[in-house]
Amino acid sequence: MNLPTTSRGLPPRIVVPIVVVAGIGLVLVIAYFLRIGLGVTGSALGPSAQTTNGAVPPIATRAPGEAAVPQSSAPSGTNAALPGKPVGVGGPPAAVNGPAQSGTVSRAAGGPPPAVMQLLAGYRARLAKNPNDRGALIGLASLEAQVNRFDTAAPLYARAITLKPSDIATRTQYALALHGSGHDGEALTQLVVVLRERPSDGDALYDEGVIAESAGRHTMAIAAFRRFLQVAPNDARAAQARSALQALGTR
Repeated sequence: MNLPTTSRGLPPRIVVPIVVVAGIGLVLVIAYFLRIGLGVTGSALGPSAQTTNGAVPPIATRAPGEAAVPQSSAPSGTNAALPGKPVGVGGPPAAVNGPAQSGTVSRAAGGPPPAVMQLLAGYRARLAKNPNDRGALIGLASLEAQVNRFDTAAPLYARAITLKPSDIATRTQYALALHGSGHDGEALTQLVVVLRERPSDGDALYDEGVIAESAGRHTMAIAAFRRFLQVAPNDARAAQARSALQALGTR
């Protein structure tokens, strides 16, 4: 008489090691093919194509900078760029046509970056719709000043001030644009208005000193620099102001 047999698998002590070894082998195979895929240029997992000189094209990292205001003759020892003073209020101080900085993607010579072009188009569209849009006037003036087009920037600032005469910050920028375009007398007139409202405005006092010296009005320049050092003795421009006073024959 044959007794029925019961089917039994391998004992766990044998099965478990087999499963573990097989799993490790599968992981190693997958890793091998992934490594091959990641190393192939142009593949879905591989690195992007390189330039002809073997360098990966850099990512645009251009940071906004501060514009420099040219002067016909700055005080000896002073910085002709009116240090610490960004040109323009209401718009980003981006140098439109400045030299490309390290790590930036090159663009066509003389052409503004796409972001700046977009800002310009936006401001102009707003002004076409509403010529009295102060934000657009100031923003566009700022961008024009950044590329030293002060003759274009000054009228834009003037229109913005006409719409709001109490805007002291914009009036100060207007003065700098006038100075940049060679109209030092008008620039000083604007700063006199600013200082009448804010006698201790360090920025306006320093600007007045620099522009007055540039215009040959030394007495006015000396008074402005002295007042500036009184109200802002620890300002970053204090050393320039002291050097200017020495050059003007006083301390």
